[in-house]
Amino acid sequence: MKKLFIKYNVKLSAEDWVWFFIWFTLPISIRLNSLAIIVGGIVLLVSFFKNRSGIKGKPTIHLLIPSLFFVLHASGIANEINGIQSIKELEQMLPLIIIPVYFLLSATSKKMFTNVSFTALVISLSVASTIMLGYSVFQVFFQNAGMGSFVYHDLIKPFNSGAIYFSFFIVVVLLQFDEISWLIAKPRLMYAILFLLLLMLFLSASKLMIGVGIPLLVVKFRDTIINLFKRRKMLIPVAVIIVVLISIPFMLRFNQIVNPELEIVKAERFNYDSPLNGLNLRLIQARFGIEIIEENNALLNGIGINRAQDLLNSKYIEYGIYTGYSGTDDTGYLNYNFHNQFIETFVRSGLAGLLVLLAMIIRIFAIPGSNKFVSNGVLLLVFMFFLTESVLERQQGIVYFCLIYSSYFNKHRNTTTLYEL
Repeated sequence: MKKLFIKYNVKLSAEDWVWFFIWFTLPISIRLNSLAIIVGGIVLLVSFFKNRSGIKGKPTIHLLIPSLFFVLHASGIANEINGIQSIKELEQMLPLIIIPVYFLLSATSKKMFTNVSFTALVISLSVASTIMLGYSVFQVFFQNAGMGSFVYHDLIKPFNSGAIYFSFFIVVVLLQFDEISWLIAKPRLMYAILFLLLLMLFLSASKLMIGVGIPLLVVKFRDTIINLFKRRKMLIPVAVIIVVLISIPFMLRFNQIVNPELEIVKAERFNYDSPLNGLNLRLIQARFGIEIIEENNALLNGIGINRAQDLLNSKYIEYGIYTGYSGTDDTGYLNYNFHNQFIETFVRSGLAGLLVLLAMIIRIFAIPGSNKFVSNGVLLLVFMFFLTESVLERQQGIVYFCLIYSSYFNKHRNTTTLYEL
């Protein structure tokens, strides 16, 4: 890895490597990401006291808001029956405190952080994509598996990170691809990586990431796309054919919700064969969440960080949602969360927690572009992601959210960089 940076004349400090490995491990391994965060904390702490940089001029209040969100979740522990499980749930929320503290300790600048972050993601996603495609080839041609090995969760299986999360990180990188200056300077490598990531995006077949991500990419890079096709008109039919072919996995999944069966959302009872899909299931889960709040008189503070899933499972059983077969590994929809971060937060920590979460999101959007390292396109994608997944209930989601929320760079910090290209 170090030789790669030397080749492209990139110099990294110890602190730069901390951020690099946190981002590098984020899409591919929860355990490695946890290790990177722990070791990184030690390095940042040592660097902080060694350089005596202090926290003056840093957005302290901004970075303390996630701690309030954490406290609102923690406040329900005293009322939990299963204390061990509650502590595990709370441990999962620790990035809300850890990541902002890291930024208070860090002397990083926007330019350095941006280059290190996206460089790490590009390398991580490229290596993981190559391994995934190789694994799928092996499964199809040597293990007699079907062509489905190249699509969706089967494609992502070697890293078990989830197709939608892997797709999300791909779109995040692509939306700010033009900010990776060392890669832009290497056109052949850039186009190879661009093709690989776009291929993986379509094969991952996430309806949200393709349906929202592709339009965002087209809008952002519309001038580049138009100029490219003007100069090389023969690329138009080739591009159309390629897009049609790689869109097939996505269209097969998209057809599942062309007829969303929304009338089933208000049903008094469901059967094992009820026509559930990604859209009406999420609406049903939102309905259950509101019912749970009403039945427990928990509008303000919610029902706690551990009871939410148990009560949702009870709703699945009560309404006859498919819950698998007793004595087998098939559990149906049991332990499926609300698939909506706003509903998840509302049920767990009530209106108080929901308002703090909304305040955090609004605050990110309100930060001037010169002070944050993510674009508004990425933030829009994150907001849509929150509407379809309980993002903060997975380490990949909560670490990423804390990273983009905490990366608030005051102007005086943007002029100093340890990252030289």
